[in-house]
Amino acid sequence: VGCAVELLDQLDAQGIHTGTLVSATSSLGTQAGLLVGLEAAGSTLEMHGVNTYASDPAHQTAELRRLCNETASLLGVAPPPDARLHIETDFLGPGYGVPTEAMHRAVEEVARLEGILLDPVYTGKAMAWLMHAIRQGRLSPDEPAIFLHTGGSPGLFAYQQYLAGAGRR
Repeated sequence: VGCAVELLDQLDAQGIHTGTLVSATSSLGTQAGLLVGLEAAGSTLEMHGVNTYASDPAHQTAELRRLCNETASLLGVAPPPDARLHIETDFLGPGYGVPTEAMHRAVEEVARLEGILLDPVYTGKAMAWLMHAIRQGRLSPDEPAIFLHTGGSPGLFAYQQYLAGAGRR
């Protein structure tokens, strides 16, 4: 929730009030907190969590609803409506922590073009979805896409052998 408040303050300082927020989602705590914070602040930002863990989307959506409700109740604010609960499920691949080709391309491209390191387990898969959504026209080119990098760079060391061939295909 605090992250949502801080993010909205930063966006407000830049005159950004609409757009799409994208982040990896696994245990759903970050996504629930962001959604409750955005809703409590009256933000119109759309939030998409990219599934990096669960293979049962229906259970994951129900769990996100529960976490949002409990978080909102603790803070005495209204929970976000169901229409705001977006979990993107097509970029998990074969399972948690298993690299995908789309993730590999995203990690490589962002490192090469932006100098930003994404991890293969979380942020790499979330960025792969964001890049796909932009290329497919799922996001408006007239509104900002905000990517929340939740860390995980040490995870690169565990995937060194897989990533070592980057750029040599």
